[in-house]
Amino acid sequence: MKLIAFIVVAATLLQKQAVSKLLPLIVWHGLNDHCSGSAGKIIAILTKFVKDLYVHCIRITDSGSDSDEKSASVWHNTNTQLDRACEAVSRDEKLKNGFNALGISQGGLLLRALIQKCPPSEVNNFVTLSSPHQGVYGIPNCEKIFPAFMCKWLKQVLYPHGYQNWIQGIAAPIQYWHDPYSEQAFQRKSTFLAEYNNEKMRINKCPKEMYKENFLK
Repeated sequence: MKLIAFIVVAATLLQKQAVSKLLPLIVWHGLNDHCSGSAGKIIAILTKFVKDLYVHCIRITDSGSDSDEKSASVWHNTNTQLDRACEAVSRDEKLKNGFNALGISQGGLLLRALIQKCPPSEVNNFVTLSSPHQGVYGIPNCEKIFPAFMCKWLKQVLYPHGYQNWIQGIAAPIQYWHDPYSEQAFQRKSTFLAEYNNEKMRINKCPKEMYKENFLK
C-alpha cells in the first residue's frame, strides 16, 4: 500500500517536469501528526528518489517541537493554522515560481484552503491523501485522539449542537463537521469548511470568486 501511494503521488506531482525545472513541494501533515511523523516518511521517500527536490513541510508552531506541532494540529483553530501557514509560505522565496502540493488527511483540506486563499505562486499539481474535503460526520477512532470520556461527551454534544460557536472552537476537526441533516445550519455557522467549500451564506461574493480564481491558476 505504501509503495502504491508513493507511485501515485510521485507520478502525479512530478509529471511533465524537466529536471532543470523541478518545482518545490509543499507538504502539510495530518491530524495528530507532525513533519517528522507519517508525513516525514513520505518526504524521505520522495527526496530519496527525486534528487534536489526542495520540500517545505508546513509547521504551525514556533517551538520546533514535534509534540507541540502534533498537539496544535488537533487543538488550534483551523483558521489560525491557515493564517500561520500563509505567513510561512509567503516568506519562502523558493516557492515564488510555482510549486506542487501534497496534503495528508486534515492537511489536505487545509492545504486546499491555502491554495484558495493565499497561494505563494501558481500551483502545478495538488494531491491529497485521505482528506475530508466534504467534512466529517461521526467520530470514527475517536479514542485514538481523545480520552474516552471526552469522546462520549463529544458524541452527546456534537450531534445536536455542532454549529454553536463555543462547540466549533473546541478542536480543529469540529470546524469541518458537516451534518447532512442540518445543511442550513452548516452553511450559516460552519466556521471553516463551508467557507472554503464555497457554501457559506453571505451577501459579499468577492471571497468566493477569489478562491475560485486562485484554485484555477
